[in-house]
Amino acid sequence: MKQKVWLFAVLAVSLGLSSCGGGGTPTPTTSALKGLASCTAQADSPVICGTAYAPDGQTPIVGAEVSQVTSSAMVVSLKGVADDTKCVTDATGAFACAGIDSAGAKDFQIAGGGFTIPFSADVSPAGQVTNIAASSTTATATTYNYIVVSGSFDSIENVLARLFDCGTIDANGDLEVGTECAQLELVGFFGTNPNTALSQALGLPDGTYPTLTDLLTNANAGSILSGYDGLFLNCGCDESLVSNADVQEVLRTYVSNGGNLYTSDWAYLYTENTWPDAIDWYGDDTGDAAREGNANPAQPVNVEHSGLLAWLRAEGLVAADGTTFNVNFNLPDWVVMIDSAATTNEIITADSLPNGPADVPVAPRTTLPITVDFAQGEGCVFYTSYHNEPADEVDPNAAQTRVLEYLLLNRFGNCS
Repeated sequence: MKQKVWLFAVLAVSLGLSSCGGGGTPTPTTSALKGLASCTAQADSPVICGTAYAPDGQTPIVGAEVSQVTSSAMVVSLKGVADDTKCVTDATGAFACAGIDSAGAKDFQIAGGGFTIPFSADVSPAGQVTNIAASSTTATATTYNYIVVSGSFDSIENVLARLFDCGTIDANGDLEVGTECAQLELVGFFGTNPNTALSQALGLPDGTYPTLTDLLTNANAGSILSGYDGLFLNCGCDESLVSNADVQEVLRTYVSNGGNLYTSDWAYLYTENTWPDAIDWYGDDTGDAAREGNANPAQPVNVEHSGLLAWLRAEGLVAADGTTFNVNFNLPDWVVMIDSAATTNEIITADSLPNGPADVPVAPRTTLPITVDFAQGEGCVFYTSYHNEPADEVDPNAAQTRVLEYLLLNRFGNCS
């Protein structure tokens, strides 16, 4: 029997620019900067360089646009070298932007990952580089709204709370349930719910945590879910609804309309029964035979996603010329994937399972999916066989922890 474990991982890339206002003082607007291939001085333009981080101060915000903010409603395009249309953070969250209108005191913003980060700088003249301190480019607020469903063997709520600075985190890195911020609605938990929006929408008394049945079988489930950017089903969550056709339709519609769904390990049947063609599982896809992975404290896995790999190398979590790291599957019976559809992105794979079923990977494959995502309509579905185990067994700063944080922040909603 599994013991309760917790996960560090987290999500959506949502780029946006400030809108223009009418009347009175003009609303500040942004001027698109154009990105450089590296932080290098340009003879014809000032250059700013820095790195965008989530509120945890260590997870990069990837694909976010850096813009100059002006006091009028005019948007002025700025010039660069690598990209002559805009300046965007790379796989490590770094940016190098040229095309700034002049030297001196300037205002900027970084928009992406559900964040808008304003910062100011005294920009040096053309031919010089201005480095922006990380304290100025670390997010302090976000626009996300997520629902997390409790599970016996995974605690994605801890990851979200740490990543987005939401609620009180104890010495073990766990969210103290009942302190979560309004953007993080919990389902299936015990205690007093400090938030009211979801409970009231479901017709429940204030202070009550909804159950998964309350949420997914509500007559207005579709419209209620549409107000949330992500739905997270922890491993070991309530599985009584996995074969409910109405629930499957609710999930399909939610994702198709732009929602994002995360399931881990034992929660796989919510993914399989709703999108049966996206992933092939060990055993009979129509049953529940995929829980065959055996414990292995140092399972080698391969990084297949180029952006993730670049970041892992930059962080020293993978060797400069390496492509692998180890995952601690410290408990048995984890769910085994054996293949995926052409439209499913295999982000992490394994060459073999020395302690798992003897017949995987299945020929002609030479690798086995471990972490995947796929687009459905306007939204994304994310599934991972592994999740983080207790802090006394897996360092929160280990590669397997940091990988999931990166992926859920930067792939959720951006999985095409």
